[in-house]
Amino acid sequence: MTRDPRAQSAVEALLGTILFVTLIFGGLELARAVSLKQALDRGAFEGARYLATHGNVAGTTPVVQAAVGRAILGADPAQASVSTTWTPAASYGDSVCVTATYATTIDMPLVAAVARNLTATHCTPYEVYP
Repeated sequence: MTRDPRAQSAVEALLGTILFVTLIFGGLELARAVSLKQALDRGAFEGARYLATHGNVAGTTPVVQAAVGRAILGADPAQASVSTTWTPAASYGDSVCVTATYATTIDMPLVAAVARNLTATHCTPYEVYP
């Protein structure tokens, strides 16, 4: 029985293509996750600055969601959740923190989908004078 070198080449090409496609889509998913994490970090920073200068907790969430919406590879701003450490008794110079969380799924071909929560926290001094 003789082996056909064309069949061997076809199998090798198929295995190489599967590996190549998995690496390409993995890189795209990694780029999407990094873009989203950077947008979340920026949102936490902008939310903390807004809270520190305005003292308005209700206005912090739209600021963070707007930053998440500006992610390069797209994200749903409605999925971003925001929590703060601000209290009505905060005085000038107290630290206020904003934590932004986004639930995402990393989905690559031939690999199980992985659900992750990306989180970013930013703290800054409260700057509203009494």
